[in-house]
Amino acid sequence: MENNFSENNNMSNKENKNNKPKFGIEWLYFIIFGFIFLIYFFNSSGRVQRTTWKDFINNMVLSHDVEKVVIVNNRIVEVYIKK
Repeated sequence: MENNFSENNNMSNKENKNNKPKFGIEWLYFIIFGFIFLIYFFNSSGRVQRTTWKDFINNMVLSHDVEKVVIVNNRIVEVYIKK
């Protein structure tokens, strides 16, 4: 009788081990996709777009869309747009 009980107990232990969630390749894909999603939507560097002086004055400054202007190396200007 004890053998039957121990055999059943061993079988139930094996079944419990097989029912545990496994770390598969799908989880790795999910983590990579989530990381790319976070980088894309929470990118703090913003978008860069070149423009002409005329477009800058007519479309951004006159419509009060400019938050600040930073001049870099007397050649490049960084314009920050209001949110």
